[in-house]
Amino acid sequence: MKALKTKTLRFFIPILALSLVLTPLMLQGNAFADYAVCSSDACKAAQAAENELRQKANDAINEAQTVEGEVAKLDAEIAAIQANIDTSVAMVNELKEKIKETEERLDNQQTGLASLLVQMHFDHDNDPISILASSKTLSDYAEKQARTETIKAQISAGIEAIKELKKDLEGQKADVERLIEEQEGQRARIAEKRAEQQEIANKYRDNAAAFAADADAKHQEMLAEVEWIREQVHNSGNIGGPRTTAGYDSYPWRNGCMYENLGPWAVVNWKSGGYGGLYCQCVDYAGWKVYEYTNGRVNAETWGNANMWASSARRYSGITVDSVPAANTVAVSGYGGYGHVMWVESVNPDGTLNISEYNWYPYVFSTGVVTNPSGLLYIHLDAYH
Repeated sequence: MKALKTKTLRFFIPILALSLVLTPLMLQGNAFADYAVCSSDACKAAQAAENELRQKANDAINEAQTVEGEVAKLDAEIAAIQANIDTSVAMVNELKEKIKETEERLDNQQTGLASLLVQMHFDHDNDPISILASSKTLSDYAEKQARTETIKAQISAGIEAIKELKKDLEGQKADVERLIEEQEGQRARIAEKRAEQQEIANKYRDNAAAFAADADAKHQEMLAEVEWIREQVHNSGNIGGPRTTAGYDSYPWRNGCMYENLGPWAVVNWKSGGYGGLYCQCVDYAGWKVYEYTNGRVNAETWGNANMWASSARRYSGITVDSVPAANTVAVSGYGGYGHVMWVESVNPDGTLNISEYNWYPYVFSTGVVTNPSGLLYIHLDAYH
């Protein structure tokens, strides 16, 4: 069992204006009310471990984002190379069509030449003797013979030209196919690098999640220690006792202080509530009770931090500040850096106090029993009631 921790008080969210610089991952580690109570070595160790783990989680997230930026660049490179490959494939397909057309032309030319040769072989009118016999003169013979050879030469030349064109097209196609192969190799290399980078980013993300989970566990350790400290403070009689369901919360801003609805680490509206301090703080609730009980005749808005209330109240004519507990008074504690104020609902025959307050638990209304009220001062307001 832990040794009893006496004279240790959970004070309190500072009443002064706060400048908050919270990263999303660090927000959970800065619940002010809990940290204000975190006074034991075990609690502080859990708090320090939590903050260290959350910083590591943040660092891992930043590393993941950096690497993911590189992955995005590689994705862009892959997309650009794929676009080039698509263009090259389209060129190959176009060249294939041209080669096909050229082959058809070549077939037609070769077929035409073969037909001509066959025709010339079987046509007696085309043999030299027939041509000579049908020619009137030698020049007429030469002309007919030359015309036949010219046709043959033209067809042969056309065939050779088409063959050269086909050869050129096939060369272009081979070049583009080699280019595609190179581009696909480049794409594969970049894709491999991209996969490696993504794996690294995933590891950073996994590390961040692991650090965050460990930080959450440390935070729960801290909360358990905080709760234990609170219980010891109550049981030691400094102020308060077990929370009860008694009492009525008439605070005007109560609907804006729903700690449960906001979530355990939500920071409420850090503005003045108009009755003594910031929204949902002990001073603003006590200031409201003063205002309510005196029908607005006394306004505690300028009374300062809780530990200043006794001296501030003494400036009012007719207000008594002493160590005598009474119902409808403000109980003032000077413990901690800023103190704490509570509204005394009633005094029990055994001298214990039934009180209501804000911010025993972060930002919310609670009631309790002060089992040992020694050391408290009381602001009496009957003169203004």
